Amino acid sequence: METKICIKCSIEQDISEYAKRKSHNGCFYVRNKCRLCTNNEVNIRSVLYFQKNKDIIVQRRRPYSKKYLKSYQANAKRDLTDIYIKKLLTYNGVLLVKDLTPQLIELKRKELTLKRKLK
Repeated sequence: METKICIKCSIEQDISEYAKRKSHNGCFYVRNKCRLCTNNEVNIRSVLYFQKNKDIIVQRRRPYSKKYLKSYQANAKRDLTDIYIKKLLTYNGVLLVKDLTPQLIELKRKELTLKRKLK
């Protein structure tokens, strides 16, 4: 078992805890920071960027998200997607998502299809 010491947290860990990177000559090398330190650094950086530029990001995102959300909801309702049916089944709080089985989802889909045909 090969180990390496992370330059950020100074913990000796197995090589599998480090990301691999391909160099310009085609060889692979292991990064100096473990995956946990790298992910934490990236998450902190993205949170700080969002806080600094929140107004611009929200303004840029708003028109697209409203348009996308309306079309997504319409398509999900029309096509009776699994996500839409799970939402219907868990809406009142009696069922949890982990309790839903594929058979139950399929039965609800058939029920909704029959109700639509009867209208």
